Amino acid sequence: MRKILPHNEHEERWGTWKELGDNMLQLDFTHTDDSHPDGKDLYTPWPETHITRGITELKVLKLEVDDMRLQYTADDGTLYIYFLNKW
Repeated sequence: MRKILPHNEHEERWGTWKELGDNMLQLDFTHTDDSHPDGKDLYTPWPETHITRGITELKVLKLEVDDMRLQYTADDGTLYIYFLNKW
């Protein structure tokens, strides 16, 4: 994940993903490294995504060459829809 900041600066967070089939996408934010043994910061999604550290499954609502829509239901029942567009 990349967050664009003012003046075109950016911060990155790292995880992996895999397609599960049945229109499901799995995000894995359980990784660590020697510099980040607890995985915090570099391997944890930003709070504003509402995705927590760990394994998260999202439903793929739309998948086209330049447009993807994902749905996630948080533990508290809140429904989030993410719109990803290629510029």
